[in-house]
Amino acid sequence: MGIFGDAFKNDDSLGKVQNAGLKQDAAIRTVTWVGPNGQKKESKCIAGNKLRDVARSAGIPIKYECGDGKCKTCEAMVGRSRAKICVTKMPNKDITIKYNIKK
Repeated sequence: MGIFGDAFKNDDSLGKVQNAGLKQDAAIRTVTWVGPNGQKKESKCIAGNKLRDVARSAGIPIKYECGDGKCKTCEAMVGRSRAKICVTKMPNKDITIKYNIKK
């Protein structure tokens, strides 16, 4: 058995495996991305993630330059209002984002 014996063996008396430190699972939200030509793509994410990171992981080509919201290159329609994708965080609800819109 080696020098550690049963040191790394699972202890069945501990009960069901649960997420460590979380009182409840994070809610998964849906983003519907709508491109400049009307093409659509859906992606899933957790509320609080930066939309820039969500777009990157979904393969959405968001244009941005400054990375801190000053240049407004990444401005998009998030729901019914304009937002800067590089700094805006995912709300705790499903949303539609129209990206690379003309100003």
